[in-house]
Amino acid sequence: WGMNDTSHFGGLPVRDDYLHYNRIIGGIRLRQERSAIGWDLCRMPPNVPEDIWKSWLGKPCTTKNPNYELPPQVTQAETFAEPARVEWLMTALDSLREIQMKLVDMEDGCSDMADKLNTAGPGEAPNGGDGITCGCKTCSEGTGVLGPWLDEQTERIEIALILYNFEYGLYSYVTTNLFFNRGGRIHKLVQVQSSWANAFTGTIEEIVIMLICDIIWILALTYILVSEVKEVIRVVQFSQERWYKSLKNDYLSMWNIV
Repeated sequence: WGMNDTSHFGGLPVRDDYLHYNRIIGGIRLRQERSAIGWDLCRMPPNVPEDIWKSWLGKPCTTKNPNYELPPQVTQAETFAEPARVEWLMTALDSLREIQMKLVDMEDGCSDMADKLNTAGPGEAPNGGDGITCGCKTCSEGTGVLGPWLDEQTERIEIALILYNFEYGLYSYVTTNLFFNRGGRIHKLVQVQSSWANAFTGTIEEIVIMLICDIIWILALTYILVSEVKEVIRVVQFSQERWYKSLKNDYLSMWNIV
C-alpha cells in the first residue's frame, strides 16, 4: 500500500505528527528564567539626583546572572535555573485555534478579552471556556499584575517537547532556547538529546556491530586500568620513599600525567 491510501490511517492529518516520522508526546512546554528587578540595580551617574533619574527612566532596572553577553554554549542549554511562568500547549487535546488563542493571550497579557470572544468561532474560546477566562495562567506570576508573558524580566525562554521516532525507536528531547542579554540581543540555541527506547532494536547485523564495538571499548578500558595499576605497584616497590611520597613524586609527575 502507498501513503496516498488513507484506509490505513485513522484520519489525516495525524494528530501530533511532526516531520512525518516523529510523534509529539504530551505537548509543548514553555518556561522562563527571570531576573531580579529594582531601582537599586540601575547604574546612573552619581551626580544626578535620584528623583530626577527615576522620573526620567520611569521604570526600575533588571539584572541577569548569567548575563549571556557571549553566544551560549551547549552546556548552558542542557541546564536550567529556577523555572518560572511554565505554560503548556496541549497539542493532543486542544485544537489549533485554541492553542493560537492561548498564545495570543500570552502575548498581550489577556487584554481585550471581550473582543477576542466576538472574533472566536463556536467552541474556540480559550481553554474551551466562555472566552472570559484568560488562557495564560502565569502572566501575573512574579509581579501580581496581569501582563504579557514575555516582559523585561525575562532572561531566557525554553520551548521544549519530547518526540518519539517510530522508524528508529528513538526518544528525542528537543529544546529551543532564547537567551536575552541586556544589550538587546537574543541568542538562539536548539539542543537535542536522544535516547534509544530499546538498545537492541534493529537488524541482527546492527546489533552484532554494536556489541563488537562495546566489547572493544570495555577491553580497551580494562587494559588501561590494569596497566595503570601495574605501574602504581612498580613505582611503590622500587621507591626508597614512603608509598604516598613515591606516588606524588613519580607516578603523579607532570610528564606521566600528560
